[in-house]
Amino acid sequence: MDENCDRASILRLPEELLNTIVQEACRKDKDERDYEPWEYWSGRRIYWGEHFRTPISLCLVCRRLNRIAMPYLYGDVVLGRGPWGRIHIESQDPTIKLMHRSYRSNPDLWKLCRSLNVGYRGYNDHGEAVDWPMGYIVNDLTAWMTETRSFRFTGLGHDSADAWRVCLQGMRNFQHLEELSLGGRGNDIDVVRLFGVLNEMGCAKLRTLELSGVSFLDNEAGNKRPKLEPGTASLTTLRLYCFLVTPQILEDLMRWTPKLERFRLDFTYPDHFGALGVYPWSLATLQPILSIHCKSLRSIRISHLERQGLQGFDMRQFERLEELSLTACTMFGHIDPPPIDGGDIAQLLAPSLRRFRFDLTYEDQQVCEALDYFGYTQENWLRCFAHMAVQAKCPLGEIRIQFFPEGFRGDSCKQCVYPWDRMDALGRELEPEGIQVHYNPPSTSREEWLEQLQMSHDWDDDRLCVTCTGECEDSPDTFSYLNCNN
Repeated sequence: MDENCDRASILRLPEELLNTIVQEACRKDKDERDYEPWEYWSGRRIYWGEHFRTPISLCLVCRRLNRIAMPYLYGDVVLGRGPWGRIHIESQDPTIKLMHRSYRSNPDLWKLCRSLNVGYRGYNDHGEAVDWPMGYIVNDLTAWMTETRSFRFTGLGHDSADAWRVCLQGMRNFQHLEELSLGGRGNDIDVVRLFGVLNEMGCAKLRTLELSGVSFLDNEAGNKRPKLEPGTASLTTLRLYCFLVTPQILEDLMRWTPKLERFRLDFTYPDHFGALGVYPWSLATLQPILSIHCKSLRSIRISHLERQGLQGFDMRQFERLEELSLTACTMFGHIDPPPIDGGDIAQLLAPSLRRFRFDLTYEDQQVCEALDYFGYTQENWLRCFAHMAVQAKCPLGEIRIQFFPEGFRGDSCKQCVYPWDRMDALGRELEPEGIQVHYNPPSTSREEWLEQLQMSHDWDDDRLCVTCTGECEDSPDTFSYLNCNN
């Protein structure tokens, strides 16, 4: 019998290989969602519990694994993040207090933190400022965790002075900060205070800035607004959510950095039902602002604008643009494309474009997309887009379709095609051109789709629906591929 059979063979591995194994075991998936529905938050709570269970267990095995796994246990700190329910925050209190006690008694742990995520709760259910029992812990963590690389702080408001103070304290202390995310309590991050904080922070290594809920809360904000000195920031990525201000504010942010590579804008109006933005944003409005970085932008992602349409949105001057993501509603004003305009499509074909993301998210705050929202017209528009890219010698290699439908809402017939079969057929057609069609996993099985299809129309009616033909009743087919060249 092997004399070493009672020893864990994994511990005989060299340090580099063992560290790689532990790193993979403790790996945290990427989570960029900010607007979390209740069920999503519940899922994240389960995930966080499972995620931390692995490094905790490894730390208890032996001294060697303790030393390797400890940075993964204390590397990501989450405090008070969740939706409105206070029970989620209160359930964290004992764990948070124990964590704080560990940090206070062992300063060597401070340098292990790489990501600090704070959901500040210094207000009650009526939005009134109150003393948060966990406030002293946040104050200490933003003073201690000087090696933090990623800092997310939500719960900022126009009247939450203590939240702004603690947030700014962290921004000043985190000299190695590379990623900063600031979120409002609602949509009430006053741009005046925001610009002042951005001027005061001193994060020379900051690469990513994410802002959620920027708005005007002072009618004279334009006169009081601090100036961001052009070309002084080190940003390469800018992500904006619920951006409730004017183009001048966006232009100031864009000019703040000399070289922006990735840009994302979602919602230029509040993300709750019935609210309006302060400016009629459109793709044409964004065009001259994005052009500030036309020689450096590599990725652009846009959705949820007040005004829709591709007119005036010309990407051909963006020399390095490799990835473009637009929603169907942003491009067309609704799910169905209008008669194909070759000029509009040609404007999207940046000379280095490799990936195009076609997002069918329905920009309605009460209704989501339906199973019949990917039909003949959407398929044919993408076909024309791909063929025009080939003709223009554009290096397009991937079309990614984002589609999470629920049930039928429009017209249907016996000849309807399972939407993901349409996508597969389009992919087979474009494969010889070197273009792959990808999509998220189907949200509805073929059997479920067929069952819903049978319930959605008169099965004895042989009439073809608009989803299958692209034609309105008594109208000619205006979506022919021949129109691509018009």
